[in-house]
Amino acid sequence: VKKNKTRSKKIWDKNKYDKIAYFIINDVSIRLLKDVQWQNKQYIPHPSTYLNNKLWEDDITEFSNIKKPTGKNSSWSNYQQGVEKQSGGNVYEHCSTPQ
Repeated sequence: VKKNKTRSKKIWDKNKYDKIAYFIINDVSIRLLKDVQWQNKQYIPHPSTYLNNKLWEDDITEFSNIKKPTGKNSSWSNYQQGVEKQSGGNVYEHCSTPQ
């Protein structure tokens, strides 16, 4: 996101982030690849927000950590219903029972 460049530069210089520049760049790279929030451009924080709030200290919400949506209108629910129709209602027929 290329917003508030001047403000971001002032924050960077004031806090002397040159010392941890590699760490910040690495964190942003990882978040772009793995963080669910950062997959949608509208939810990527502005650089000034990222720097002011020290967002590199926050946990990354990876895809495997998110809950699948539930409810009658969720796409996950629609997917499950489609699988049930295709398998005749037994979606677990391919699973083995634990011993």
